Amino acid sequence: MKMAKASKDDIEKTIKFFQFIEEFMEYGTHTPENHDAEEESIDLTDEDFVERLRAFWGGRFQPAGVDASWRRVVFGCDVLIDNVCDPNADTLEWKPEYAEKLAQS
Repeated sequence: MKMAKASKDDIEKTIKFFQFIEEFMEYGTHTPENHDAEEESIDLTDEDFVERLRAFWGGRFQPAGVDASWRRVVFGCDVLIDNVCDPNADTLEWKPEYAEKLAQS
């Protein structure tokens, strides 16, 4: 199976999108002050939240969004795991035949 490779930009957009969702799930529309990043807290209205979500998502009028990137990131990872990772390992390990060849080189 061939699949388009996710670019670093695809990965970054996907990370930022899911960080935004994670933050919302944790704090709702109020983000706490972040002393590590020197960010002030933000109170978003429902409308503000939807606008920020739409900006991250993108779409046909905002091609820089995550709307297509997440598929390349998630499904690309799935294809790699299926094709090169040891199905019996709980961690990312080479399939035994690949690990053996790599060890020989």
